[in-house]
Amino acid sequence: MLLRLRPLWILLFSSWVSVGPAGQQADDATIKRYSQQAEQALAGKDLGAAGSALEKLARLTPNVPEVYANLGTVYYTQIEPRDSPCAAHPRNL
Repeated sequence: MLLRLRPLWILLFSSWVSVGPAGQQADDATIKRYSQQAEQALAGKDLGAAGSALEKLARLTPNVPEVYANLGTVYYTQIEPRDSPCAAHPRNL
């Protein structure tokens, strides 16, 4: 089951993370937009769109583990059952 993105943008707003070589601050509106896109895509079970939004979010907020946890869950869920040796894979249940 996919992890639900809790209002992740709130956490992201509270942790000012610099990005890029110039040390620019990640734009709050951009972070919020990608977070909402990921949340909506996960709710609609659109794993491709969720993964894309989470990848962009991970680049903007490299020090937020929740983003990577959700991204890993998306990647894991996209694995075909025949490729997964794990009997507990969501598609094998």
